Amino acid sequence: MNQLPRDTVRLLSSSQVITSVLSVLKELLENSLDAGASSIDVKLENYGLDRIEVRDNGQGIKAADTPVMAVRHYTSKICCHDDLERLETYGFRGEALGSICAVAEVAVTTKTVEEDISVQYMLNFTGEIVSQKPSHLGQGTTVSVLKLFKNLPVRRQFYSSSKKCKEELKKVQDLLMAYAIIKPDLRITLVHNKVVVWQKSKVADHRSALLATLGPGAVANLLPCHYHQEQPEISLEGFFPKPGADFSSTSSCSPDKTFLFVNNRPVHHKDVMKLLRQHYAAQYPGDSASNRYPTLLLKMTVSPSSVDVNLTPDKTQVLLVNKEAVLTAVEALLVSLYGFKPGSDPSAESDASRLVTERSKDVDVGVANHNDNGITLSIAKGSDISLPPRTSNSSSSSSVADDWIVNQSSFSLYDDETAQSCTKTIETDSANKSSERLEDDVGSVTETNKHQISAEDWSRGTALTDPVSGEPLQPVKILQPSKLNHSDELKSHSSSNKKMFNSIIEKRDALTAYDLISSRAIRAPLASATSLEKEAGAEVLREEPAAGLQDVSVTAQERWKNLREDDHKK
Repeated sequence: MNQLPRDTVRLLSSSQVITSVLSVLKELLENSLDAGASSIDVKLENYGLDRIEVRDNGQGIKAADTPVMAVRHYTSKICCHDDLERLETYGFRGEALGSICAVAEVAVTTKTVEEDISVQYMLNFTGEIVSQKPSHLGQGTTVSVLKLFKNLPVRRQFYSSSKKCKEELKKVQDLLMAYAIIKPDLRITLVHNKVVVWQKSKVADHRSALLATLGPGAVANLLPCHYHQEQPEISLEGFFPKPGADFSSTSSCSPDKTFLFVNNRPVHHKDVMKLLRQHYAAQYPGDSASNRYPTLLLKMTVSPSSVDVNLTPDKTQVLLVNKEAVLTAVEALLVSLYGFKPGSDPSAESDASRLVTERSKDVDVGVANHNDNGITLSIAKGSDISLPPRTSNSSSSSSVADDWIVNQSSFSLYDDETAQSCTKTIETDSANKSSERLEDDVGSVTETNKHQISAEDWSRGTALTDPVSGEPLQPVKILQPSKLNHSDELKSHSSSNKKMFNSIIEKRDALTAYDLISSRAIRAPLASATSLEKEAGAEVLREEPAAGLQDVSVTAQERWKNLREDDHKK
């Protein structure tokens, strides 16, 4: 374990700050995985505020490294900033334990395979060892974090409500599920207040890991998908919802079941997430699935030199050097699975689509190995794509090659020369049929584009026109009462025998649009007798301030009886 040079520390320039129970667990969990642990036990007390314990069976910490194991910028993961281009571990800054020591009491118990017994080390707020004693624990490392945020009452007060604590526990469980899925051979348990909240045993593959975490009901509607290319090196692997499956069983209202990984690291990538949601929702009519997140696993593997994980302290966001190429690969996979997104304008292709078109000019594609598990497409330059079967609503008389070429032509994957080179690898009859369907599809798409509304026309307000006059439709106008001064009102009254009431300003029982806009309170009009009693009450109280409510009521009733029928109506 060596100290990073100052230049490297300055280039990293992203100090870890512990802000939650989740951030503590994420750092300790990644340290255990970097140590080669195959079994991790997480124990919490009082939602982690009183105690957080992470125990693993990894390699342990050598006795020579224990004095600096929690000192900032001491790490065994990298030696300089250039090592980030070959990074294969989760951690690399050497700040995790040091940051945790600054906000809590930390004890580390560790043992390597060469050592006879384990030793427990007590650390102070700077990460230095203040005491040590032998322990009975076996090989591996156990980190105990006590009294989290003991010296930060404001940060601890954030968890004063039970709702916040339960939300944090749910986030911890989601984090453990993500690592349990990407690490099938990992055994992991979560215990809160001595009660097992969630656990997952060691399994063989990612599908079994999904079964153990999400259950058979969710995994039954998922299809395995694979994609690989060499220039640039991109590999996609995962499980996606079956086309046409009930969206209530293949999606949820929150993204906690949409698992995205870049080089086995759980990440949040808004562009990839946007693509996944768009293509998933496009297969359902209306907006029934527009606000939902599909249940899926997408594992993206790229060259370590083409990804920057040093963006945020928690390392949940990454910068992809070949982002457009990755988005292109993801979109091509989604198009082959769900078809071209309806309602989109092929003439206004996305950048990812154009990149596919340009790159496909030098690629010859052939079709091989169509079986029940999917369609395998091999690229002449060495890449292969393994795609799930097409949906059942495609033409039964068309071959698999026809469906693939026609579908990709609507996505602008190939130009004319590439389409011709594709058909050379297929039988002549099938090629002729696919080219005819290609011309029909291109013609139908061109005809459809004539009636589509462009974003530019919509923003200018010229998208919708009057079918008679051809002029752009004008927005709705709300009529407001005219404001007359006192002299204008006198002229108006003198010119007319009866008073003209404006329907908007007249006090009515019904609610009007003007009332909604002005946020004016609406009350039902008073009854005639009640209105008279209100007026008479004020007069009686002015004349006799000591009069009671009974006197006011009697006086009002007498006045009501003495009025004529015309006065009653008035």
